[in-house]
Formats: sequence, structure tokens, C-alpha cells
Amino acid sequence: MRAGSLATTNCCWDFSDGEGPTPAEWAHAHGTQMGQPVLLRADGWSVPEVNGFFASARMRNASAGTRRKYAFAVAVWLGFLDAAGRAWHDAGEEDVTGFSSGG
Repeated sequence: MRAGSLATTNCCWDFSDGEGPTPAEWAHAHGTQMGQPVLLRADGWSVPEVNGFFASARMRNASAGTRRKYAFAVAVWLGFLDAAGRAWHDAGEEDVTGFSSGG
């Protein structure tokens, strides 16, 4: 089985090559519900813990606007950490300070 196929537990797929599933097919294969935000890192990998938050009962019961706002805020935060070379689980107070001050 080739890497990245829907049957694998791999959490990454290069959607740009046109040979794999569509993003919607990928999301469905990973249990994403209609209207649930899905965030992928810049390298195409998902972060199961982050996407698990969006799959939680709390977020499923939130309005579409709330889900969209949370997804945007989390994406901005994760983008900042990525640019700083930090993993989300290694972020500390200094990262919050740097983010709050604009970099």
C-alpha cells in the first residue's frame, strides 16, 4: 500500500499532486464531521490533539461562527509557533509574550 493512502493511519497527504484523495475525502476518512474545522500544518501533517478539540462535544455544539473564529485563532497561533520553530506542545510563556507583542 502506498504511503498516504486512505487505509493508512498516516496523518499526512500532499493534496497538490492530484493523485490522492481530495481534502474532503481525507477529512471524511479521518472522522471529520460536517462543519468541523480541520487544521493541517504547513507541511501537510495534521495535529490530532488540535483536531480532536474541534471534534469535541463542546465544539460540535458551538455555532458555525464560533467554530470558524476558534479555527482562525488557533491557526494564527500555530502559524506563529511554526514560524518561531516551536511545537505547540513546547510553547511557553515567552512564546505567548512574543505572540502578544507582535513577534
